Amino acid sequence: MQKDSTWRRPKQTIGSITITILENLFAAAEMVGEYNIRRFQAHETIRRIEHLSCKKNSSRWINDLRTRGYIKIDRSKNEIVSIVFTNKAKMKIVDTIAKSIKQDQIFRFISFDIPETMRDRRNKFRSAIKKMGFLQIQQSLWVINRDVSELVEAAAYEYGVEKYITYIVSAKSDIDGIIAKKFSVQ
Repeated sequence: MQKDSTWRRPKQTIGSITITILENLFAAAEMVGEYNIRRFQAHETIRRIEHLSCKKNSSRWINDLRTRGYIKIDRSKNEIVSIVFTNKAKMKIVDTIAKSIKQDQIFRFISFDIPETMRDRRNKFRSAIKKMGFLQIQQSLWVINRDVSELVEAAAYEYGVEKYITYIVSAKSDIDGIIAKKFSVQ
C-alpha cells in the first residue's frame, strides 16, 4: 500500500496553540508597554494567526483563555475593556517575556532555600528562572543581567514560594569576572 503524498499540516496540541496565542497577545501588548491589551486588539491579534481561523472564533479563544486562568477581563470605569495576563500566563511564556527585556550592566541575583517538602514547587520555580535566563553561579545562587524582577515575583507567587526567595540587585560584586565569563559563553 502506498502512502498518501499530499501534505498535511502537523496537528498542534492545545498547549502549543495556547502558547502561540499568548505570545501573539504579549507581542501586541508589548507595543503598549504593559501586560494587558484592549479587548478589540486581542480579537484582531487572534484573527491574524493563520492556523486558528478555521477552528474557533476569537471570542471563543479569549473565553477559553479566561476559563483556564490565563487572562482576566478588566472592565474599567471609563468603559474600556482590557485583557490582563495572569501570573499563570506569564509563566507559560516566561522565556518570551524575558527575552524582550534588554540586557544591562547590573546583575540581579536570586538565592532560594525552598524546603524538600515543597520539591515540586521548587522545581517549577527553578525551571521558570532558567527560562528567564538565570545562570547558576553556586548551589543556590543564580544571576542574570536583565531586570526581570516582575517575572521573578510572578513566579514566586504562582508557585507559592515567595517567602523562601531573596532577590538582590548589584552593580558590582567580587565575582564579576566569573559572571562575565558565564554570560560570554552563552
